[in-house]
Amino acid sequence: MNGFEQYYRIFSEDFLPSSPKGYERMVELTELVGEYLNLGEGALVLDIGCGAGISTMALINNDYRAVGMDSCGFLIEEGKKFFAENQIPAQILLADARKMPFEDAHFDAATMLANPFPHWSMEDFYAIARETFRVLKPGGTLMIDFADFVQLRFSGGWRNTHINFAGGGAVISTDCKFDSARGTLSRRFTDARTGRGFSLDFHIWSEYMIKFILNLAGFEVEFWRADADFPRKVGIATKKGGDL
Repeated sequence: MNGFEQYYRIFSEDFLPSSPKGYERMVELTELVGEYLNLGEGALVLDIGCGAGISTMALINNDYRAVGMDSCGFLIEEGKKFFAENQIPAQILLADARKMPFEDAHFDAATMLANPFPHWSMEDFYAIARETFRVLKPGGTLMIDFADFVQLRFSGGWRNTHINFAGGGAVISTDCKFDSARGTLSRRFTDARTGRGFSLDFHIWSEYMIKFILNLAGFEVEFWRADADFPRKVGIATKKGGDL
């Protein structure tokens, strides 16, 4: 899952909490968490796929204690620097979410924010869902925030070609190949100035697929639309087995 590191380095302005764009995303996620995750002050929340800590900050801004984890070393190092320089009490660590380094029933809640699903195959997500179920306390909740790319594709909102402005230049991204057996879309990113680029495989997810796997892992799930102009959805999954 670390093949995306080059992508995150190129588009770091979008993913670092110290950047203006990163700050805007932090404010957006803070509001989203405040609307959908209703926990007591000081609840301990695991932020899965935390990146450089933008989503972790969204939890802290809502008065939760947060532990972030991600498999991208570049983002984790950037996040650690941000938290240290700003003296923010949060722990983020480099770890594989398929094998979490935490005890059973350790967290009050968990989050998967800002659409981490394109990184994960169905097998990956099932392993992650099972691990999340394990480390949550009985009655604990998992909040997910994702883009329904299947809905986007068939509603006519999908763009086969897109131009991103990053680092003073432009990067053109185009669809290359859909692999129906793996459920992935290969996308080519090309530097408009040099012509050099790279390709990445994105896993395509939709609401019914996520719900099926979360149910299989033992969760009860409910979804809401968060943005009427884009098929972005929020889900709350509850670990069966009593109250917190």
